[in-house]
Amino acid sequence: MEMFFWHSAHWALFNNWDLLNRASGVYARFLPSTLARAQTQQGFPTGARWPKMTDPSGRMAPGEINELLLWEQPHPLVFAEYQYRATADWMAACARRNASTGVFDLGPPLYVVGEDTRPNATRNPAFELVYWRFGLAAASTWLERLGEEVPAACTEVKENLAPLPIQDGLYAMYEGIPSDFWDTPAFTNDHPALVGLYGWLPMTANVSLDIAKATAEKVWTS
Repeated sequence: MEMFFWHSAHWALFNNWDLLNRASGVYARFLPSTLARAQTQQGFPTGARWPKMTDPSGRMAPGEINELLLWEQPHPLVFAEYQYRATADWMAACARRNASTGVFDLGPPLYVVGEDTRPNATRNPAFELVYWRFGLAAASTWLERLGEEVPAACTEVKENLAPLPIQDGLYAMYEGIPSDFWDTPAFTNDHPALVGLYGWLPMTANVSLDIAKATAEKVWTS
């Protein structure tokens, strides 16, 4: 499920719905197992937890990274924005309020989209924070279109997510990452997630366009 967006979203953008619809039904087919994963296996009070990798029945495939990767969670919301339907309950439940800062943190533990950080040291990755904001905002908009009440938890988390981590005037991969990460191959040889903050994703309220542009230029030269 992690890579479904990369391999399929363009069919919607190119208006080839017949091709997209051949595979997008997997979200409906796997919904019962994602609900059970979130609420029964993982103990969250609400929502559906989408997997990174599955077997044909929708069960989570084994692997250290699979349980802690988050970036695939908003994927259904992107497809739903094209077709106006979705839910984001689990995303609101996943974020945890930081008693010291008062904001909602993502992780630890979690793996970033590039799967190249230590999960127990990874807090508030920039790409995932932006994607969370986008997903929660989209879900709120759809509920308003339907004349339904937006859950208070979705609004509270969306408006109080941790700020994007910044180092030396540029967005950083995650909060507290070593300052030399731009020169560390372990962090720079995989997904250029920081480029996706604006461009791959639409503009969101927690992104500075000037910092995003400067960060993209740094990615290009690193």
